[in-house]
Amino acid sequence: MKTTNKFNLPTPVALALSQEHYTRGESDRSVTQLIDNPRPQILNRTHYSELEEDVTDRLWSVFGTAVHNIFESHADVEYLAEERLFADVNGWTISGAIDVQKSNEDGTIQVVDYKVTSVWKIIYSVMKGVPDRNWQLQQNFYAWLVETVKDVKVDKLTIIAVLRDWKESDKDRKGSDYPESPIMAIDLPLWDFETRDNYVKDRVEFHQSAEFSHMTGEELPLCEDDERWLKAPQFAVKKPRNKRAERVFETQEEAEAFLDNKSGMLIEERKSEPIRCMRYCHAAPYCSQHKEYLDGR
Repeated sequence: MKTTNKFNLPTPVALALSQEHYTRGESDRSVTQLIDNPRPQILNRTHYSELEEDVTDRLWSVFGTAVHNIFESHADVEYLAEERLFADVNGWTISGAIDVQKSNEDGTIQVVDYKVTSVWKIIYSVMKGVPDRNWQLQQNFYAWLVETVKDVKVDKLTIIAVLRDWKESDKDRKGSDYPESPIMAIDLPLWDFETRDNYVKDRVEFHQSAEFSHMTGEELPLCEDDERWLKAPQFAVKKPRNKRAERVFETQEEAEAFLDNKSGMLIEERKSEPIRCMRYCHAAPYCSQHKEYLDGR
């Protein structure tokens, strides 16, 4: 992959941002890879020499790594930091690096993970009672690793979320859903072991099947809507010449009800868009699924 510096950042900054810190160790797949769809991973690998990434695109990834390093450097004997565990599943070695394992007095372990994220994610998932899907998948996968490899029971899953765009001034202005603090602890649902075990085996088989499809020239599995970060269409009520909407609704019926008896306004449909594909997936130019989306717009 070619690394660019389009904004002419100083060499020390550009070098720091261009460093690759991720490793899955001596394994076929990591937990992070297994919970994701294999399509972008295979396409990225196949077209790696043709891909391009600017150093600025790596800012938040590097920032997240720095936060991890700071927190992990202060772990005491009660907290085991950054242990990578390995397990064999269906002929593959899989691995996962767990940020923190907290030992409890009863001999159980609490799995803790650090996430640098946005206020938006907290408001539209956690604060509404539905923690991020990938967080749940990843942490339950880690719990499976701990119990399988170390034969120690996991009793709790926790995310320590650092909100990179939190503002004190927005706390009172934006209502009760706005987080009270720029850093917060979020407990996730812990699945029973059988559910976790079935999920792990299913994901390994899914990725192995995708690799076989790639080897035989067959179509790769399609990314699901949530894997593409597909936003649902929205309906904005606005004045014809204004860019900013008066209100935005999830359904046309809600927008029409709001528009009733209001003159000089219209409803603008904002179509759904796969955010990940459009902005964050390096493989998108080589993806038949994304091409089909673009052709159908």
